[in-house]
Amino acid sequence: MVASWGLARRDAEALAERLNELFSERPGLASTCTVCGLPIAQASTGRPRLYCSVACSQGAYRARLRQRG
Repeated sequence: MVASWGLARRDAEALAERLNELFSERPGLASTCTVCGLPIAQASTGRPRLYCSVACSQGAYRARLRQRG
């Protein structure tokens, strides 16, 4: 998914770090998707998001199933 946005993984991570700097009063509001590396804006309450989309969430689930064997 990062490639479709024209961002390399390290560029996406740099963007997430920059977003964290902009939201310095609430550190950690921006992070990257654990699957594709796309930046994710976190909500101020609730559990932190790990994935940028349902597709990445489903892909991670399927990868976990394959690892179990």
